[in-house]
This record gives sequence, C-alpha cells and structure tokens, in this order.
Amino acid sequence: MLPHELKALCASGKLPSLNTFMAAWRGREPEAFQKDPSLYACMAETSLKLGEPLLACDIIREGLAISDRLELKHLHLKALTQSGAYQSAINLLNELSEAGSDDPDLLHLKGKLHKYLGFSSSNRTKVDLYLGQALLYYRKAYDYALKQNLADKKSHAAINLATLSILRGDSRAALKQVNEIIRDVEGHDESKMPAEFWRYAVLAESYTILGDLSKASQMYEKAAASARANIQSIISMRRQAQFLLRHLGRDEHLLDSVFQIPSVASMMGLLVDQEGRDDPRFPAGMVAKVRRQIGGLIVKSNIEIGFSSGGAGGDLIFADEMIRRNHEMNIVLPVKAEIYRRNIQELSGGEWVELFDQVIARASSVTVLSDEMGTDDQAPYRYCAEVVDGMAALRAKALAANHVSMMVWDEKDLADIRATAEIVRKMKASGREFITISTAKSAKKGGEDSRGEASQDLISIRDRQEVRAILFADTVGFSKLSDRNVPFYVEHFLGAIPKVIERTGNKHLYLNTWGDALFMVFPDLVSASSFALNLCDELQSISWRKKGLPEGLNFRVALHAGPVYELKDPLTGIMNYYGYHVSQSARIEPITPPGEVYTSEGFAALLAISGSKEFVCDYVGRVPYAKGFGTFPIYHLRRLLF
Repeated sequence: MLPHELKALCASGKLPSLNTFMAAWRGREPEAFQKDPSLYACMAETSLKLGEPLLACDIIREGLAISDRLELKHLHLKALTQSGAYQSAINLLNELSEAGSDDPDLLHLKGKLHKYLGFSSSNRTKVDLYLGQALLYYRKAYDYALKQNLADKKSHAAINLATLSILRGDSRAALKQVNEIIRDVEGHDESKMPAEFWRYAVLAESYTILGDLSKASQMYEKAAASARANIQSIISMRRQAQFLLRHLGRDEHLLDSVFQIPSVASMMGLLVDQEGRDDPRFPAGMVAKVRRQIGGLIVKSNIEIGFSSGGAGGDLIFADEMIRRNHEMNIVLPVKAEIYRRNIQELSGGEWVELFDQVIARASSVTVLSDEMGTDDQAPYRYCAEVVDGMAALRAKALAANHVSMMVWDEKDLADIRATAEIVRKMKASGREFITISTAKSAKKGGEDSRGEASQDLISIRDRQEVRAILFADTVGFSKLSDRNVPFYVEHFLGAIPKVIERTGNKHLYLNTWGDALFMVFPDLVSASSFALNLCDELQSISWRKKGLPEGLNFRVALHAGPVYELKDPLTGIMNYYGYHVSQSARIEPITPPGEVYTSEGFAALLAISGSKEFVCDYVGRVPYAKGFGTFPIYHLRRLLF
C-alpha cells in the first residue's frame, strides 16, 4: 500500500482487514515514513481501531524515534490505556501534563484512564481517588464542549459524568444526567449527528443506567453494527457495559452476546500418525473430519485471532482454516522454520511440508523460540505449547476478549503422557473455555505415540531439560565506583540481596555473582517475579550516600523463562544451569531502565497462564536486544496494584 493510499484510507474512515493492514505495515517504505511522519499516526490510529493496541505501540515507538509529534504521544497514551498498561500510561500522562498539553482530546483520554484505574482497583481509597480525578477531567471536557457547541463531545463527556456519578453513589445526579442525555440525543436531527455509532452508544449506556436493559440491548446492537470493523470501539462499549452492570448489582456478562467481539484461540494438536502405525491416535483418514470440526468451531466460537505451532496435524489444520477465512493467524515455532520443516519432512511427508510452507508464508506473524534443538527433543515442544497458550492469553487480555483453548486428541487417559497431561490440567484449571476435537473413533486404548511425550522417560537425566525462570541483573553506576567504594558495595549493596532472599522464602534454585552482575534461577515464574520486584523495592529504599556509596546505585533486572539443562559443574561440583535460554535474560538486561524489571515475551506468556493474581506484564514494544542480537517483544513486570 503506497503512502498516499494509506492517507486516503485514514481520511475515508474505512477500515481494511487486519491481514491487509499488517501486510501494509510490514511492507512499508521507511523513506516515505521518514519524509512524512504523519503516516505513523495514520497507521497507529488504524491499528487501534482494529483492536491492535500492541501493534500500535510498536508503530508509535518507531514514529517517535523520528518525530516528537504530540499527536503520536496522544495515540501512545490511548494505546497503553487500551492494552491495560495503566502504569505506563500514567507515566506518559505525567510527562504530557508537565509539557502543558491539556487539549480537549487529552482531557477525554485523562478521564478514560482514571476511570479505568478506578474500575480496576480493589482498594476503596484508590477507587475514590481515581474516580474523583476522572470526574474532574470529564467535567472540564464537558464545559469545553458546551462552550464550543460540540454535540458529540458534550454527550460523550455527559454520559461519562453520569457513569461516574453512579459509581460514586450519587444515583440522583446520574438519573438526571441520563434523562437529559436521552432528551438531547433523541431530540437532535439525525442528519446533523456526527456519527451513528456515537448516538447509539450514548443511548445504550443511558438506558443501562436507567435499568432498561431491553432498550440498552437494542441500542448496543445498533452501535456494534454501525462500528463494523472498528473492533476497539466495540471492546470499549462492552467494557463500559460490564462495569456498569457489575456496579448495578447485575451479571456483568448479561449483554456480552450483543457485542460479538472476536474470540482468541490457542490450538495444541496431535500429530497425524505415520503410515503403518499399529496403535493409531490420529490416522490420516480422520484428517477431513477433524478439519470440518475445526472449521465449524471457528465459526461457532467467533474465532478471528489464532495462535498455534506448526505441527503436522491439528496445528496446521487450524492455521490453514483460519488463513482461508482471512483471519489473523500467529505461528509459534520451538526452533527455526528450516529445522522444524526438516522434522515435518522426516515424520509426515511432502503434503504436510507443502501445507507448512503455505501457512508460514501467509501467517500474520511467526515467532521462533530458539535457534536450535537440544538433546531433549521433547522439552522445546512442551515449552512451545505453553507459550502458544500464554501468547493467546496476553492477546485476549489486551482485547478484553474471550480466550478459547483448543486441543486435538484421542481421549485417552493421559496419565502416561506427562507433558500433555500437565498442559491439559492447566487449561482446564484456568476456568476459560476449553474445547477438544476428538480423534477417538479410530484410536485404541493404551498405545503411545512414537513421537509423543512418553519418550521423555527414555531421556537421560544428563540430556533432560526443564522450564525454569531465569533472572539476570546488572548494577547501574558500578563503573563509577572508586576502589575505596568496593568494600561498601559488597557489604551494603550486595549485602541487601540475602535480606530479599529471606523475605521471599529462599525459593531460588541457583545464585551466582561476578563483579556487578547477579544470576539466579527459579523453579517457577511467580517466585522469580516476587524476588525481582522485592529486590528493586529494597535497593530503592536505601540511602546509598549514608552507606558510603554514590546515590543512584541500582539494578537493572531482566527475566526470561525457557527449557534449560541442570548439570553439575565439573570445576565447582555445584549444580548449574546451561543452554540457549540462559543467555536470553542477559540480552534483555542492558535495555532495562534502572530499578525496573523487563521480561521476554516467553516469560510474559507463561506468567499469563500461571494463575498469578499478584503480577502482570505490560507490553513495552519490540526493542533491539543489546549487541545486535535482533529485535524482540519486551514486557514490563509490575504488581497488580489496581
């Protein structure tokens, strides 16, 4: 898509399909964007309307590196708010406020952010604080719209003021406001209304507050129909409806069916049996039936965003069915595509290799988790399956969408297939929708797949890999220390670490330091998250000058998770950790701000399905790793404060 075509598309208000848009972004001409940075704003705004706040963050990040446009910063604030990265949004909001930026659109954004903070908080004091700030911003926006005779902005601010009145316990004021809104909106000449969507959305929220859910449902349905491909507008409407219903003592999902927000699905599927297998689990004769079932489920569950690996079976069938429908399909591979392709060739033959090539060529994105396979040929696949599920969970969270976990299997007792059984257990325990596509008709009980997880028991202890959380930290300001400072550094700075270890339950598996660096391995992601954030809190609470050290001394902390080897170091006699994934956190650390914790996408994905209610990862963007190791998605770890 040429630059002038992009601008014309933005000006028309029409939205392309997501695949068309992503192809346009990937095929952009950098020189054209450098000459006209407004193209970044155009692309970012379209991305937000398509319900892609994470992609919008990437677009804006690239744009801000070229041009310090205020429009891009406003869009960045909107993208962060839509993706749920509230802390990052607050930081940007403070920056914009200090710069004196307080135009009407920003007032609405400020109101929306503080409203969502209030909706999300479980702390009554913070709820009152955030909602009070939101009320102030919307009141300012309302006064401006009233003075400028802007009907749409006036009603937008008014309905938010009514919502906030309800939430703050002032139902009398809320009812008065919504009755005035209904009178104003329904009394307007429709030909003079700036947007059909706006009209129906405002009326829908007004009737929800009045308790007339029949009329509210009708208006929401009309608003959703008029929004068409603008997924983000529909998501915002549903979120607002859920907040209102919950506060009014009703089932928050009562109106969900009206909005028809696309679901996000992750697929884990059996591989198709090799020819001549004695104990079939997924014979070739079942492929057509499974394909029909998967296609039907895509339609029935309204799945428009998919994640899977590239296995010759359920994975590729699901991916192909998604791509045929022009839906977004994201592929996650445990190793480089060329290595994975050779495995398919060896195990499943040319027909599946051809399908793999087609899917990779047409996929919306392809993520590679490792450059190579280790000696444990099952660990990367187990890890990949969980990352697929976790990436879908992250995407569903950003869209406030339904997450469906799907699996093609033969309904056998999975007790003898350890990895699959564990993944199924986690999926079922998550409480989200879990759908199975059965191949049981032709399967016999008791057989084990020669390519399946049962072979894990045949892998030696030396060659076996386990998924572990890996922490790497580096001291900011260490190079400025004099030799006289070193004893104080060891006693007080490094000496603070054992206190944090004790406070977080001494849950690490391994610890080592060298110079200004810290390397640790944890058995699970929650333990690693707790230690990392407690460490940052502890170091920032200390006055280093009083300890004989320069102020500003701190750690940059990075986290990753992946399959690693646990082997005895022949030099020290101590168990240590080795492998490709050990070095990943060390590559993230140099780009991490002092006193913060950044994570890889793999860590963020696994944390998203861990069941943790204490920690969350906010998307930062695609960031170049140190020393030219490529550009990868990075996340910011924080506690769930709100």
